[in-house]
Amino acid sequence: MNIVVGTYEELILGYKLINSEETYKIEQTFTDHSHLGCIKSAGISRKNVLATGSTDETIRLFNLQKQTELGTLMHHSGNVSKGTVTQITFHQDSHMFSTSEDGTMCVWKNYSWECLRQFRGHKGAVNSVSVHPSGKLAITVSKDKTLRTWNLITGRHAYISNIKEIADNVLWSPDGNHYAVSIYNKIHIYKMEDAAIHCTIESEKRINNIVFINNNVISYGGEGGQVFLHDFTTDKQVTSLQLKCTRIKGLCCSYFDDNIPLLIIAASDGNIWVFKIQIDQEQYEKVVEHDTKFRITCLAVTPPLPTKKHMKSEETLVLEQIEDNTNDKDNSDEKEDPDSEDSDSDEPEQRPENHKTIKRKLTEKNDVNPEASVNVKQKIK
Repeated sequence: MNIVVGTYEELILGYKLINSEETYKIEQTFTDHSHLGCIKSAGISRKNVLATGSTDETIRLFNLQKQTELGTLMHHSGNVSKGTVTQITFHQDSHMFSTSEDGTMCVWKNYSWECLRQFRGHKGAVNSVSVHPSGKLAITVSKDKTLRTWNLITGRHAYISNIKEIADNVLWSPDGNHYAVSIYNKIHIYKMEDAAIHCTIESEKRINNIVFINNNVISYGGEGGQVFLHDFTTDKQVTSLQLKCTRIKGLCCSYFDDNIPLLIIAASDGNIWVFKIQIDQEQYEKVVEHDTKFRITCLAVTPPLPTKKHMKSEETLVLEQIEDNTNDKDNSDEKEDPDSEDSDSDEPEQRPENHKTIKRKLTEKNDVNPEASVNVKQKIK
């Protein structure tokens, strides 16, 4: 399992979580310093393509299996709009979604890295995006205090909700029946069928990250270093973890072969923890801890493999009908993409204006002094 963290020092740090005879360990695989700003977001596809976003307004692409950099996407740093890339998320193995402080959401086709469409509508920075498991809908939240639902079949926004506060995160449950919206120290759980609030979870301190453990349990953490697990169907706290850190900056859930949830946690102080979670017994077990010695800003892990129920279906291919029309701010034109067949290539095609291809080997196991300049790189002896 790949674990990647972005840092305030502009570095991307890559690790492998290894399970050998019920013993877990974290091994560093690479260090990269290709961004020119703080790393704000990261995402990993099921085929181990890593995408990272930064305050330098670019998205960097990496092949984690081959340990190479694939290229740079610069759509959020164009002449029309510019802004820090706030979130990157992959939908299955077909598409990637990115949001930015420029108020837009971009939909990218994996492996060709064509920007199929740039969605506009928000009047402020877009903080978060989540795609429904079916691939038909996406939800975004913004600093303009609205929640927008986008129809990915037609390429238009479906409806707008005024939430009166700035939401930090939005996330669909694995089955798509609920979605969560975090606002400062609260999490509202909405039902998909009527968009009504099903449950509200309150924390004493600010919530920075949320992740669904399963269809009924959500985990959240933030200031103070405490992580909670809450069953929103019964409105009951399952358990909590108190970690020795200032704030939580990343929460991810994945699995190994034993099908027991693994909760991966990253803290701003530089630590990464991995816990086994047993929901039925309301227990958890720390299996490994690692100190990166850098100020972590975001976290990404290899997503769990899909079940047969959620394997790619013809319904999700509607995403490929979306074609970018950056001159249409209302997203009112619908066009089919005649070249929408999936590519088997791991490398992006050359794209003018917003895409640059760089074939570069990642630096293996760099030892960078966190107290020195971010431009200093020293090879491990």
